[in-house]
Amino acid sequence: MINNLFTALRRTAAATLAWLAVAAPAHAYPTSIIFVPTGTTVGPGQGNMAFYNAYYGDISETWAGLNVGLLPEVPYGGTGLVFPGLEVGLDAIAMPGDKPGIKPVANVKLGLVREAGWVPDLALGYMSWAFLNPDRSLNMAYLSATKSFAAGQRDLGRGTVGLGQSSPAAPDLFGNTWPITTGNQTLMVGYEFPAVGPFTFAMDHVGGNTEVSGTNFVANVELVPGTFFSVGYAFAHDRDDSYPDGYFLQTYTNFDLIKAFAPPAEEPTAPAGM
Repeated sequence: MINNLFTALRRTAAATLAWLAVAAPAHAYPTSIIFVPTGTTVGPGQGNMAFYNAYYGDISETWAGLNVGLLPEVPYGGTGLVFPGLEVGLDAIAMPGDKPGIKPVANVKLGLVREAGWVPDLALGYMSWAFLNPDRSLNMAYLSATKSFAAGQRDLGRGTVGLGQSSPAAPDLFGNTWPITTGNQTLMVGYEFPAVGPFTFAMDHVGGNTEVSGTNFVANVELVPGTFFSVGYAFAHDRDDSYPDGYFLQTYTNFDLIKAFAPPAEEPTAPAGM
């Protein structure tokens, strides 16, 4: 009885620790940099949770998000290239002056190819779909590519470039900025710098004037393996806004559901007589 209780507690603790402290990825953000979606797609059961608070003077903005991978990787025959899978996400956004006060939005990302040699991670996605409030939906489709860089054995970080196409439900949800000044297209670029001990740094830019637009800089520190705390600064593209710029705080946790809830490996049986 006592042994069974101890085993159950040990398995529960192991599952909890696996949820919170899986091996950290090479970079802090496997699915986005700050707001720029990368071309990388997480594997089945893998994902992340993020909590984001931004402060613009006495105005605050809050995001909470969850992403998880659904499909396994599948090789493209004998080409050496791999289909990386499908990822879905859900965010809840609380923005000042927005109606309703909390807006849930859905996101989906289909990986097209996993990085291999000169071929980058490539993904096609759809983000900021306000399915409960279609009149406040940004509806942005995007194509994004992410490539890692190295000099010999030295990691130089990785860059992302993408193009978004919005179909905003209302005119005030989208505005153009240079270099794309017509239509509803958005240029997205970003860079993640190599880790320095527990610290990583990144920057990104989402063109236009939208709920996801801005030019952002962030510093991350890994608190425990797979869990990060971030401090950043956001430059708004609408310079006529009363609070155009602000800073943000974020916590970010990676998880692996399959590893967390897989049965523990069998312990080797001691030889007879031991």
